[in-house]
Amino acid sequence: MIVQLSNKAIKSDLLQFAKMFRFASHFSKLLQAAYCGVICNGDAVRYLPALLIGIVFTYLVDVAFYFSGQHSPIMDFIITTPDLNANSVEYVILGVHDTFIKLLLAFLILVFYKKLLSKCPFDLISAIIMQLPATLIIVIYTVQLSKYSSLPVPNSIYGFVDTVGNIVSGLSVIFVFWLFVAYNNAIKNGHATVG
Repeated sequence: MIVQLSNKAIKSDLLQFAKMFRFASHFSKLLQAAYCGVICNGDAVRYLPALLIGIVFTYLVDVAFYFSGQHSPIMDFIITTPDLNANSVEYVILGVHDTFIKLLLAFLILVFYKKLLSKCPFDLISAIIMQLPATLIIVIYTVQLSKYSSLPVPNSIYGFVDTVGNIVSGLSVIFVFWLFVAYNNAIKNGHATVG
């Protein structure tokens, strides 16, 4: 009797799960159609996936730097450098490393957006909207930091790397989008080759 009750409970749970899955599947198709402008032709709705991808991009950059800080050999090199100060050249290596991570993630996010959400607009406005969450985080962080200390000033190598890092964080998606457009224009004009 207990086995039958547990089987009934399992069957009931599986049926509920199947109903929820079917509802989620239909709901996601409806959302995708609405967001990409098939049903609604409003610009605000068409660019909503770009905003969501921008939030994901900001989160991915945060996660990437979390793991980079814990597992990067560059951080080990910086920590073990003797007589490290604000004018140490080693900070340039760290800046190049950080810039590479941000630009690589921006490239991957734009490729993901262009390939998987092909019905959504892929233009400068969508790139700016994708960049907005990261830029807002940088601005909020800088304003909060300026309450307790001075703004990042490039008066040392560390200050220069910090300033360039903030600029790259605030413009990485737009820069990579510009590279996409420039490359596509070069291919159209016959100035670049593929392969």
